[in-house]
Amino acid sequence: MPCVCACAVAGEHFALGTSATQSRLWFDRKCMPMLRICPFVLLWNRVVLVLFALLAACACFGPLLDSAKTSGSDSLVLCACLCVSDTLVPLDVLFSLLVTKIKMADSAWLTLPVPISIMADSYKPSHYMMYPDCQEMIAYGEFRAPMNGDKKDTRFVCYGMRYIVERYLMHQWTQHDLDMAEKFYSTHNVGGQAFPFPRDLFSKFITENKGYFPIKLEILPEGTVANVRVPVYQITAKGEYARLVTFFETILTHVWYPSCVATLSRRVKESIKEGFDRSVSASRSFLLDSRLHDFGFRGTTCVEQSIIGGTAHLLNFTGSDTMSAAYYAQFVLNGGRPIATVRTPHLLSSLFSHQLGWISKWEHTWTVQLS
Repeated sequence: MPCVCACAVAGEHFALGTSATQSRLWFDRKCMPMLRICPFVLLWNRVVLVLFALLAACACFGPLLDSAKTSGSDSLVLCACLCVSDTLVPLDVLFSLLVTKIKMADSAWLTLPVPISIMADSYKPSHYMMYPDCQEMIAYGEFRAPMNGDKKDTRFVCYGMRYIVERYLMHQWTQHDLDMAEKFYSTHNVGGQAFPFPRDLFSKFITENKGYFPIKLEILPEGTVANVRVPVYQITAKGEYARLVTFFETILTHVWYPSCVATLSRRVKESIKEGFDRSVSASRSFLLDSRLHDFGFRGTTCVEQSIIGGTAHLLNFTGSDTMSAAYYAQFVLNGGRPIATVRTPHLLSSLFSHQLGWISKWEHTWTVQLS
């Protein structure tokens, strides 16, 4: 998270008369000790957050004023310095940023690309109007067909639900999430009209359930091998919240991607094992776990996908160059114990050209002389 500190800056002497590097060094020398003592970006209390910014400005004002007098500069500009960059911005912009942070400080929305309240297909929020009044509703999700239409082997590997639960379902909603939903749904219907959504139910569980979405989720254990049509998850919602039972169905179906990766990886391992059993001695059988190496990071659409797909691969094999997944598996999922290994340090430059459906590849091996 960027550390933000307010500081007084003497016009030309600081903002114009020195380089960005010198400015950064001055900030590190003068401001960072104070941030180490009391890193206000980690304080969520609204009053303390604003007061600290004011105190930081006052603390820096005196020395800079003296410096400005020494340099003969009459101008004194109060500004903010972002310690993650060399950019100087006006103080009013800083406080605008602070206000935004304050509004969002109590919500994990900062870690999500959009508010949790709109993470569904558009028709999902309107279901509350169509479901009947009842005391309990149950919904479930399943895989309907085997991989590649295989009728002989209908098994799949269930994986990826833990990430979804920890990242999204355990997210605490706030009033801010509700406010943003109201702004969005107010123009989401045809012709810019309002689209119905369960505002009262959202508001109720934010107030009464500490912002946790009021459903019970039962799922297959990670890594379970099951046949298609076996429920992967079951959702239960009770009482007034029964009509919210399928709101998160869209996100829960994301288990499809890592499960497909894990299933394909397992099938590849079974195929390699057949070859091992025929041609490799028992003393070398330990090599099986490293026979399929993951270089998929560069083919993913985002870092999150590399983690989800990369850890699914690691259910079956240990070889991986996808360090995002290797790190996540080791420190988030496995208590710091390493899982993935890399084959050997190497240097390879590859160029891929995708045009009209054909792919050409050139590889250059570089020789490096170490002295």
